[in-house]
Amino acid sequence: NALELAEISLTHRLEIQEKYDELRDRLAETRAENPRLKTEMEELKERIGSLEKVEGAECPLCGKPLDPVERQNLIVQLKDEGAALGDRYRSNRALMLELEESAQDFQAQLDRLSKVDEEVRQRSRVLEQINARIEQQEKLRNHWQAERQPHLERVQQQLASGEYAEDARQS
Repeated sequence: NALELAEISLTHRLEIQEKYDELRDRLAETRAENPRLKTEMEELKERIGSLEKVEGAECPLCGKPLDPVERQNLIVQLKDEGAALGDRYRSNRALMLELEESAQDFQAQLDRLSKVDEEVRQRSRVLEQINARIEQQEKLRNHWQAERQPHLERVQQQLASGEYAEDARQS
């Protein structure tokens, strides 16, 4: 039945729209996160560069002078943080490409389902017109059966029995 298919299509369209909206939100979050990650990576790179250049560096947290081992440990720690941020940045870029591709797929599905919805609406309008015509024809038939058919039956009966136009037939 076309109506059942339309209902299924509408339900499917709502599900896809919901997934599409979630995907667009996730894509926006990912796009917003990458500039922040890039800034953080650049700041770490500067701190690492500063630590590598200076011999008597101070601890960035407490301000005490760092011995060479502590300084090297801090550099390694900052490089690890930078690598983690870089991994996250690259992961986000890959995810954005994947999400954009999925968004395009969802949009294409939504476009197709919109066409199906429009077709269903058009068929519903045609069906309503047909139902209106059927209703009108039923009213005409009921009127004919109530008003005209009894008259026709009397005329047919008069013709069959010869009980019509007696004056004209006698002359």
